[in-house]
Amino acid sequence: MGVLFPDWETLDSTANAVGTNIFEEFEPTSKSITLDIRQRFIQSNRHFLAFVKWVGE
Repeated sequence: MGVLFPDWETLDSTANAVGTNIFEEFEPTSKSITLDIRQRFIQSNRHFLAFVKWVGE
């Protein structure tokens, strides 16, 4: 994104603040967890299949 931080401490502090605000008042449900696990599995599978294809070339 092109944002420059003056030092690692400022970057870390900002990242923590953003991450905390993103999930503030988030109430996980069984459906949201299932969707997340499914999405991660699909994404991992795509990476694996791409790797297998690359190795075969």
